[in-house]
Amino acid sequence: MKLKKCIFPLVAVMAVSSCDKGGSDDASQVDAPAEAKTEAAAEVADTSEVAPAAASVSRHEEIADQVLNAMTDFADEMLKVKDMETAQAAKVELDKIGDRFTALSAELEKMELPDAELKTKISKKMEARESEIEAKMGDKMQNMMLSLDADTQTFVQGMMMEFFGKVMVAGEQMERHFSMEEAAAEPAE
Repeated sequence: MKLKKCIFPLVAVMAVSSCDKGGSDDASQVDAPAEAKTEAAAEVADTSEVAPAAASVSRHEEIADQVLNAMTDFADEMLKVKDMETAQAAKVELDKIGDRFTALSAELEKMELPDAELKTKISKKMEARESEIEAKMGDKMQNMMLSLDADTQTFVQGMMMEFFGKVMVAGEQMERHFSMEEAAAEPAE
């Protein structure tokens, strides 16, 4: 899986569009309500127990699907941003999505690595879905950022950086369990 394949182009869009519109580096932050974080953790909590090896195999696929759904949800939320009001609403949702990534990563950390065959299957599925997400977003993300006023753009830049911080931390476990580069370097446990 290449979370970086989707994330780094988005960060570049933020930086370029911020410079194009004269946005500042001072990103406004809106804290997500505590219940939003609790709700996101609860979505995954009932499946966070360490499973036996046989059950881990199917759980890896479930987690991969949840990761892909979270990526799609991210794209959907970002494409709704039109102004400060919609950006603030998107921030609340991105916090929940980021918390889902964190919870899934914590679950993966407790699991055995999948075997090479399962890693290959999951990796191919994830690459196909990531391509769909990229196609869905296309130039829409850049156009959205360029259409925002400077204050909203600065706010969006800050919320995306916070979101990507969570995703990057979670991405370490996801790369370990789903990346084919890792499959060649690290045998299944």
